[in-house]
Amino acid sequence: MSYELVPINKSVKEESFNLFTWNAILSKVGYVIKCGEGIEPASYIAQGTEKNGIPYSNDGFEVSEFEAKAMALVANGYLYVQRKVNEEWATLPPLKSNYMLKNNMFRQPVSDYFLSELERFSIFAEKSGGFAIF
Repeated sequence: MSYELVPINKSVKEESFNLFTWNAILSKVGYVIKCGEGIEPASYIAQGTEKNGIPYSNDGFEVSEFEAKAMALVANGYLYVQRKVNEEWATLPPLKSNYMLKNNMFRQPVSDYFLSELERFSIFAEKSGGFAIF
């Protein structure tokens, strides 16, 4: 299952994200459009409408230009901080990093794949003029 993001600005190409990546992206920037993770694994909270649906279902949920730019701004902030965190992790000795990975008190590293996908989303959102999610 994938999510197709259709921009209002027709000079920007559509973007597609798989189920897991899209849900991870929304967990970082979804607060802008009133959605986020719930208490249980794979549970979500979202404010939708009958007409507009919700961002987690492929029903054409609409994101305004303002919201899209705000999501890009949040994504860029997250990307900056998380890349610095990943750089710090890369300098840790193995014994220390193994301890820290087992302890939930420490901010964990994030995969480069996810960071590149989030960056792709950020670039799209900034230029999209708003978008619909199908």
